[in-house]
Amino acid sequence: MLKSNNRIIIVGGGTAGIMAAGVAAASGAEVLVLEKMPRTLLKLGISGKGRCNITNTAPIPEFISHFGANGRFLRQAFHRFFSTELQTLLQQIGVRVTTERGGRVFPTSGKALDVVRALRRWAEKSGATILTGAGVDEMLVQDGRIVGVRCGGTDYSASRVILASGGASYPATGSSGEGYALAQRAGHHVIAPRPSLVPLISSDIDNGALNGLALRNVGVRMYVDGKKSADAFGELTFTPDGVAGPVILTLSLAAVDALQGGKKVRLEIDLKPALD
Repeated sequence: MLKSNNRIIIVGGGTAGIMAAGVAAASGAEVLVLEKMPRTLLKLGISGKGRCNITNTAPIPEFISHFGANGRFLRQAFHRFFSTELQTLLQQIGVRVTTERGGRVFPTSGKALDVVRALRRWAEKSGATILTGAGVDEMLVQDGRIVGVRCGGTDYSASRVILASGGASYPATGSSGEGYALAQRAGHHVIAPRPSLVPLISSDIDNGALNGLALRNVGVRMYVDGKKSADAFGELTFTPDGVAGPVILTLSLAAVDALQGGKKVRLEIDLKPALD
């Protein structure tokens, strides 16, 4: 395996991987992105129902509040690169953006694929090499440090390896959890993943005629073992066996943690919430 003192290998060609690739390549590094799927940025391409919900204009403290107890870990990163910088970058590479109700930022065209194409084009023009259909089998460790990766029987050396393979949320887009195994085999301790940003279902509900009904500007209060735990405001959709929509996604991690702890979760929907 030939040594490469200035190569950065990025495992995963999703949004995080392509962003890292573009910045690193623009800074002068030799960058190689290895993506196991046939195309990069698959999840981004279907986000926001195909419209691509890029970011939000909310301030940093509000962003951090949505990441749970460990959200403060992101504070320094957000102070260096946040939603304003992201919007500026997108406009520099040809993507106009529009802010809609609730501070939600979308591409003005309403097409997620416009963002996908622009980001990949930017990363490649910056000098990054992107290989698709290239799944990484393991990270190579020597004297306690990662020195490269093995991909399809070929060893690639690197001075740095960025693991950006995503979680286990959407296997069809490549997020199948393989990154956890790669990290474990390289010596990292991995906390067992759990669902987050998911719809909620109930074993004793039949929504019947409510299925598919979408509500806007509703309040949802969550009670855990009879005590109010959290609340949220936004859009909600009834499913055949539960509820979904942005307001439910906001509450879902806390609900999952409570349910996994053996507690009972109850939701109350307020159709006319009082606004501060």
